Amino acid sequence: MNKIDNDCYFNGLKICRGEDFAVPLHLSITVVGNTITEKVNTEMLILIMTMITNRIQHINSLLPLEGKSSDIDSKILPCARLLHARTLVIVLVSAIMLTACERHTPAWKQMDIAESLMNIKPDSALAVLDGIPASDVKGKETLARYALLKSMALDKNCIDTTTFDILQPAIDYYIEYGSPDEQLRTYYYQGRVYQNQGDNDLAMQSFMRGKEFCQEASDTLAMANLMVAQATILYSTYKIDDYIKNNLDAAKLYKAINRPDYEISCLANILDGSILNNDRTLADSIMSIAQERVKQNSELGMVIAPYALSYALKFGNKEDIVDILHYYEHMQNLSDETKLDIVEAYCKIGDSSNANRFMDSIDSTSKVRTSLKYLAIQSDILELQGDIAGALTAYRQFSTTIDSIHMNIFSRDLLFAQERHEMEKVNLMENKELIKLFG
Repeated sequence: MNKIDNDCYFNGLKICRGEDFAVPLHLSITVVGNTITEKVNTEMLILIMTMITNRIQHINSLLPLEGKSSDIDSKILPCARLLHARTLVIVLVSAIMLTACERHTPAWKQMDIAESLMNIKPDSALAVLDGIPASDVKGKETLARYALLKSMALDKNCIDTTTFDILQPAIDYYIEYGSPDEQLRTYYYQGRVYQNQGDNDLAMQSFMRGKEFCQEASDTLAMANLMVAQATILYSTYKIDDYIKNNLDAAKLYKAINRPDYEISCLANILDGSILNNDRTLADSIMSIAQERVKQNSELGMVIAPYALSYALKFGNKEDIVDILHYYEHMQNLSDETKLDIVEAYCKIGDSSNANRFMDSIDSTSKVRTSLKYLAIQSDILELQGDIAGALTAYRQFSTTIDSIHMNIFSRDLLFAQERHEMEKVNLMENKELIKLFG
């Protein structure tokens, strides 16, 4: 705060003069509101509070007998307006004091440490949060911040939660009072809980609400994570074009914040989608970008390798497939999903013996054995071996399963979640217009 002659300035705004009241008070309130939003330090808040306290004292000195009026700068201001202004300032100062107190407790400082560790050492972040005594987490904003950080730490440590016991204080506070970043994160983790519950419809609604804050928010990682989470649901409902778009947008964001590990996963998803869409142009482009990333970091090759096999199966010739199969023959600890890709590749080149070998190596309790791909490939292997009756039985099982999946998708509201969300937005806008007209 600067003082020039008898004028006081803060952030370039004139705050007060000894003889002024009405306009400077408005400016004071505006500055304080901005100060709260920007979360400045305690010392700055004390300066502002001192200034407003002086204004309150000035107001009191201007109040004559109740029901009369006072002369200020040659203007007659009703006493009621002064009383209203005084009340407003007192409430504002109280809010500042509460905010300042909440944000400078030991618990708040520990949460600062946890947040700084969140993306680099999530296990340490979780340990810091677990070390904060519950008795120290007081006040709605503190509870909300702790709830959101704890939810973030659990998610980043791959600990799935299926209830809102932890996140609920953040939902209660940030949805209404949070910054764009806080609202974005809250909706994202709300959606993640719904996903863990298996309710993709409610998860999608949360993600769409969160996405509305992406233009104002600055948390690029949260934006990208939300798009990827949304994409997994789109994939399950065969919205492959939207699935590809979400991953393209997320890949750009991950690249912007130098997260090649996350970017390569998105590129792999895009490659998968382009193969499903039979879009060789996009597949070639993404494959080229992915290969450049692998040159920069060879460890990323493990992520893209399974999709390189799918690419060869879709667009390559027999020699391309054989070359990739030689690469896998020397690898250990293959996932069941990768083994199934290898089985498909051997079927493609007519090698039923090796196809059977890898098929039998898939864990009998694996979810892969109940997948559509497993059922389809099982039919192909039996046909290669000349067991036409067995192949037909396997194909019938595949057909029955896929029909059941389609019926489940179309009988739910998930396909219409986006349309419903858009309708809600339109209704909200119309209600606001009506309020303006008749309110």
